[in-house]
Formats: sequence, C-alpha cells, structure tokens
Amino acid sequence: MWAADTSLAIASIDPDHQHHAAARAACSERRPVLAGHAAFESYSVLTRLPGAARVDPATAESILTQAFGDPCWMPAATRRGLIRRLSTVGVSGGAVFDALVAVSAASNDRTLLSLDRRAASTYRRLDIDFELVT
Repeated sequence: MWAADTSLAIASIDPDHQHHAAARAACSERRPVLAGHAAFESYSVLTRLPGAARVDPATAESILTQAFGDPCWMPAATRRGLIRRLSTVGVSGGAVFDALVAVSAASNDRTLLSLDRRAASTYRRLDIDFELVT
C-alpha cells in the first residue's frame, strides 16, 4: 500500500507543475492516500496558490478527497514516543514536519511516495520505506 507526501500530491494535481506527468502516473498506478500532516499541507497549498491556480476551500477539500480518499494518520501510541525518536536520530527544525508525514505512512504499513529529495535524509534517518518519484 502507498501514501503520498505534499510534494507528490500537489504535483499530481497541478497540470503546470514541472513534475506533473511523473506524479500523476505514480498516483494513477499506486493509488496513494495522503500521509497525515500532508493532508493539511496540501489543503493549505491549494488554497494559497498564486492567481488562477488557487481554489476555494470547498474545492480544495473536494479535490483532495477525490484524488486521495481518506488520509492515513499516526496512532496515538506512536505520537507519544515520537519526540524522543526524533531527538535520538537528530531530526529537528522543519524536518520534523517531513517526519510527521513519513511516520504516518510507516505506522500504517504504507510506502511513502515523494518528489522531495531534501526530505529523503529524514526518511532514511527514521528508516522509513519510501520511493522518490522521478
């Protein structure tokens, strides 16, 4: 089973994104759900895109639900020990948000699909099963 981060979700939705074709193909083939926090990030991005690309909140919710269904969420038991785990492997700053997405996918036995090469180091530190879409 598969999950998507924000980078893949937005690229798959936005036809003007430079990686749209690859992201769209990955989503069509694997049918990922959004991983935890990526649902909120994607909603935020869709409602603040520049110009005509921006959509209203109801449309953003509809697009995300139709494209990805119900997100997968991190269980409470996993959240309780996550700060300790992050500190142990040295994840800090903005990478914490990448970790929230990745751990949500992993705790639901899903492989995370991403376009975000920068986040890959966080995924590796946490031993997350992920695939960079190219």
